[in-house]
Amino acid sequence: SAFYGCVSLEGITIPDTVQTIGSSAFYGCIILEKAVLGEDSQLTSIGDSAFINCALLTDFVIPEGVTTIGNSAFRGCVSISTIAIPAGVTSIGTSAFRECASLKSVTFGEGSLLTSINSYTFNGCIELAEIAIPDGVTSISNDSFKGCIKLEKIVFGESSQLSTIADSVFSGCVSLSKIDIPAGVVSIGGSAFYGCASLTSLTLGSGLTT
Repeated sequence: SAFYGCVSLEGITIPDTVQTIGSSAFYGCIILEKAVLGEDSQLTSIGDSAFINCALLTDFVIPEGVTTIGNSAFRGCVSISTIAIPAGVTSIGTSAFRECASLKSVTFGEGSLLTSINSYTFNGCIELAEIAIPDGVTSISNDSFKGCIKLEKIVFGESSQLSTIADSVFSGCVSLSKIDIPAGVVSIGGSAFYGCASLTSLTLGSGLTT
């Protein structure tokens, strides 16, 4: 919480030597527009609630060395429109990008090491229209895309290792018209596609048990 409540802070350049942005580091920085990291940044971790509700923060570049993004790290950052998640990220916390209302583009680095999408990760990202899930992801937890009302397309690769889609994952995704569930999926939770009023095509794999 190094800069917690610095309500007049408009911008900051974070030195390359910083390895961790701690929990609630910029909590309450309500007019923070830019947090700049250099090309040689040694950052590896973005803590829980690090930029929560930084409503004016525009596109934030996550350095290639980052491996961990904490719970609610960018929750409520309503001005961010694009996020590129480096291949080395192994953990994205619950609600990390929840209610990022302007977020239109989310990309994952080639060869992404991510193995799960946690609860509420992209919940309420109302401008998000398309996302490609990394092949290494084995589970998508509850409510992770709930309320993404413009989400039309979800792409799974041919080598997808996905096995579990939890409760209410795509609930309220009213623009989703088609989805091909990977063959390895064995479980789809309750209300996973609740209220997907535009869904006309759904392909299920032969391994599905519940």
